[in-house]
Amino acid sequence: MRRILAALVLAMTPMPVPPAAAQQAPAVAEAEALLLAPVLSGPPGLTLPRHLEDRRAQFAMLDFDGDGAVTPADLEHHRLHQATLRRAAIIARILAADLDGDGVVTREEMLQSGGGLHLLSMALGVGLDAAERRKIEAEIDQHMRPDHNGDGRIDGSEMLAHAKEQMTRETLSLDPMITAALALDQDGDGRTTLAEFLTAAERVFRRLDADGDGTISKAEINAYRKQSAPPR
Repeated sequence: MRRILAALVLAMTPMPVPPAAAQQAPAVAEAEALLLAPVLSGPPGLTLPRHLEDRRAQFAMLDFDGDGAVTPADLEHHRLHQATLRRAAIIARILAADLDGDGVVTREEMLQSGGGLHLLSMALGVGLDAAERRKIEAEIDQHMRPDHNGDGRIDGSEMLAHAKEQMTRETLSLDPMITAALALDQDGDGRTTLAEFLTAAERVFRRLDADGDGTISKAEINAYRKQSAPPR
């Protein structure tokens, strides 16, 4: 009876989940695929030293703070940097209509600025019917959306507010290698060092280098692609 009870308790006890490869394998596979991509897409003749040199340069771009390791802090730095560039681009698009350079875009400036609005403004001198005028006004209204207080002027604070509002609807485009590199942390300390990154880079290179001569040939690239292609 005791044996039966012990077996039941054992069956009902949650088994510990290994910290290991089964959970991290998809992330590691993605990272290795990204490391392998430039080898497969580049011209034949790539050598291992050149491959590692290229990956070393790539690592330097990923290591935003330059501390010798890719960490979640680097990922956050990259995200903030991309957000800064995106905000600047949105504001710059509005300022492109600031014809007098005073840092404020008026409705009249928006009408006179380039592109389709400029063509519409030229048409204002022609006899337009009510429908055509409404179409022009609707186009201007669309471009004047950052004018939150409705005074016909878009100032700096409104440009910034509009940029932040716009970004809540967008997804930043980050280099997938930034997040994938974190999966190459072999010792589990939360940091992917240059040595760990290059170890993975060499591993994928040797996987492709079938004859082990340290150079990737066209035949090896074709053979790897054929082997990796999904069955029809």
